[in-house]
Amino acid sequence: MMERIRRVIDIIFSICVLLCGAPLFFLLALLIKCTSRGPIFYCSQRLGYEGKPFDFYKYRSMYTGADTKLEAILLKNTKKRKEWQKYCKLKDDPRLTTIGKFLRKHSLDELPQFINVLKGDLTLVGPRPYLPQELEKIQEILGSKTSTLFSLKPGLTGVWQTSGRSRLSFAQRLMIDMEYIEKRSLRLDMHLIAKTALIMLFPKGAF
Repeated sequence: MMERIRRVIDIIFSICVLLCGAPLFFLLALLIKCTSRGPIFYCSQRLGYEGKPFDFYKYRSMYTGADTKLEAILLKNTKKRKEWQKYCKLKDDPRLTTIGKFLRKHSLDELPQFINVLKGDLTLVGPRPYLPQELEKIQEILGSKTSTLFSLKPGLTGVWQTSGRSRLSFAQRLMIDMEYIEKRSLRLDMHLIAKTALIMLFPKGAF
């Protein structure tokens, strides 16, 4: 019953955001298209419920060929390589476009994920949607508890996104996600949605 209520909330909330936010969505798409070459959206594979992959949508915040550039950056720069190994992110990422830095800082690049929520790939609040190439690292850290992480749909937002964001190490994010799964409730979800909105307006620790 509780999951049905969550699904209804997901659908209603997503439709409202997609309709009311249409002018903003169009403006962001225009800025991305006019300031750098490449597609407006970035689509990648993420691990969903029970570890099944799905197409994950974001506004493109990087220059085209970012994955190839990352390999070159990590090969040449030891400091950035260690940073990537710990956080799976780079603070001063040279692959980001000018508008991309703004989108990342305010989490506006995540807005297309409301399409994923509407489709049922994501829920509004849940564990982080992890990359397929992160699965081995997840298994090393969680071991037999890996299946617990994928026992819920991943979320558009969650505890780690509101608790330090990119400043948290990969292992810390995993532990926070596991703790959320244990304590999950509608009340906690509503609190995290409100907290996420505030962080989008007053970002801290995002990169």
